[in-house]
Amino acid sequence: MIHIEPYAPHHTSQIISLKIADGQERFTLLPEGFISESPPHLHRHVILLEETVIGYFRIDTAYPENYPFCPQTSLGLRALLIDSRQQGKGYGQAAMAALPTYLRDIYPDHHAVYLTVNCQNPVAHRCYIKAGFDDTKELYLGGPAGPQHIMRMDFINR
Repeated sequence: MIHIEPYAPHHTSQIISLKIADGQERFTLLPEGFISESPPHLHRHVILLEETVIGYFRIDTAYPENYPFCPQTSLGLRALLIDSRQQGKGYGQAAMAALPTYLRDIYPDHHAVYLTVNCQNPVAHRCYIKAGFDDTKELYLGGPAGPQHIMRMDFINR
């Protein structure tokens, strides 16, 4: 039902139609920003419900270079968005639960994925916990919208 695949140009029209819930704009990347050209270290991926794009995220292969809490064999998860019309149905959690297998297959030289989630976004924090991310109990203080929980998920042994 829910699956993840690399972004391709044919996804663009569906991505543009995604809606962001009020107040979530400061926590993610708008669809227009997601589809615009990306630096080589930011890999775009889409979340699909059958054949319909319901969300997206980027994997940052240079995350350890910019965030000292992230080991060199890890990746960064950035700009996750689930269409506001699809939130609350378990799709975000299902996508994050599928993430370890997906990342292990695409990035075999990496062992974990890290992310930061704003302390003012408890719904996202709970979703990541339910999907298998661990809260490191440390905060990242360099975010533009305030303190953020540092979270990680190992995927090498999953």
